[in-house]
Amino acid sequence: MSQVYFVTDVETTGPDFAYHNMYQFAAVPVLPDGTVLKGLVLDVDFDPARGHDQDTLDFLRRDLQITPETLKARTTMVKPDPAMRTFNSFITANSGGPSFGVESSNILHPAEQYIDIAHLVCYCYL
Repeated sequence: MSQVYFVTDVETTGPDFAYHNMYQFAAVPVLPDGTVLKGLVLDVDFDPARGHDQDTLDFLRRDLQITPETLKARTTMVKPDPAMRTFNSFITANSGGPSFGVESSNILHPAEQYIDIAHLVCYCYL
């Protein structure tokens, strides 16, 4: 398969990927010519070993009307381990292999991109 870029977004209940929950992520494969392929969105159930950041919860409640209770009430949730396996299968199916690289030349805020990747990698390996 030709080169494929993956646009990703991760939504969390705090900034620290080792301690806070990831509650949703999405990935969209894009070919070098700009062709957008079918993406993946997963609602991730809370990992009981992880917590929430109060400032993040305040923002979610105030600006997006999202609470831990509304997140827990979603009917489309997948446990973290199966979610990461699904993500790995998605990457493999769309790229020919589960390898990661970051193309940062066109990223407006590289640090934010690395935070998203860190959450995904952390959930895959912790």
